[in-house]
Amino acid sequence: MHGPAVFLSVLSVGNALSLLAPSLMLAAFFLSLLWIIGVVGCAVWVGYSFANDRFQVIWPLKVLRTTSHISTTILFIPLASLTMSVYSCPAGTDWLGTGWVCWEATHMTLVVLVSFIVLCFSILSGERWSRESESRRSGTISSA
Repeated sequence: MHGPAVFLSVLSVGNALSLLAPSLMLAAFFLSLLWIIGVVGCAVWVGYSFANDRFQVIWPLKVLRTTSHISTTILFIPLASLTMSVYSCPAGTDWLGTGWVCWEATHMTLVVLVSFIVLCFSILSGERWSRESESRRSGTISSA
């Protein structure tokens, strides 16, 4: 590949991630997990607060409003690609230079954790998307 083909190949999230050094990929992986845990945690807290009709502090609601929109639109593909990278590890190899052998004890613990987090994030993203689609059909604008 030469010229524009090389440039365009980097625009693919998967190809761009494969160009990162293992230590940067590992850092990006754990940062994406922290981001998703933060968004899901804020969503749970806000849901709990709405259910009890009592907000002790308002900042998690404001954080959720901003981060959920960014996470389910602009960052969705990069976050999904980074977190799903834990599954693309050939059995018996070293995962991203961590010393964890793919599909063995420590790596499997991470796979289970990532699976649960991605499931929660997907449910949250799907709920937001369906709510926005419904508001567009009915003609109301959702600012959340």
